[in-house]
Amino acid sequence: MAKLTYDKPSDVVAEEGRVLVDGPNDVDFAFTPDAARETGGRLIDAAASAESQIIVTDGADEQAIDEPFAD
Repeated sequence: MAKLTYDKPSDVVAEEGRVLVDGPNDVDFAFTPDAARETGGRLIDAAASAESQIIVTDGADEQAIDEPFAD
């Protein structure tokens, strides 16, 4: 099953020593500061990698193409 892909960022705040994330589809969780920092770095790395791929869809299947995405 394909994962849903969202084009809106999650809301993120610091509260009572935790990092709270509120995102689409009822995503709602809390990180310790260390876990948030590590996750943030991983998100940045994955975003850079994803930017170098183009997803072509025909309505059913997805295929990654190793070309920069052109806006």
